[in-house]
Amino acid sequence: MSEIAAKPNRRPIRLHPALFDVIDSEAAYRGEKAGTIANRILTEELERVEAVGIEHCVVRDSRRYNDIPESERVGEGWYVLPTKAEIAKHLPSRGIGSISKQVSFYFSDKNLALLEKIVRLQNIVKTMDSEGEILTIRFAVVGLMLNNKLLSEVDEL
Repeated sequence: MSEIAAKPNRRPIRLHPALFDVIDSEAAYRGEKAGTIANRILTEELERVEAVGIEHCVVRDSRRYNDIPESERVGEGWYVLPTKAEIAKHLPSRGIGSISKQVSFYFSDKNLALLEKIVRLQNIVKTMDSEGEILTIRFAVVGLMLNNKLLSEVDEL
């Protein structure tokens, strides 16, 4: 009997038009689909997190971040996630929901577990319920994507 490959976990997430436009432009340049580029960006960032280890991931301006000597924050030793405010600026608001684009992200079980650890690390209200169950991964996804060179220079929204 042959083993059936595990089906990846699909999570559709709406992106702010400015983020999607950068991804879409890159996709057009490469002759690929925007979803392919978005998934590649996210995979690259998850690999960077995995390389340093979740214990070396911090949220910018958090107490833990401020406890790290400034000279150690740069380089490959730490993965620094954007603040909640920075991430929120790059999420579609209710007013622009109809013009924001949805991207389907696909995760292996391993990457989904890593994303859930990032959600817990971020500790953003309404991403988890009172019992600690993950309700949304969109803040983690956008936070990771903002660390990618392609998207790190998206204009302030």
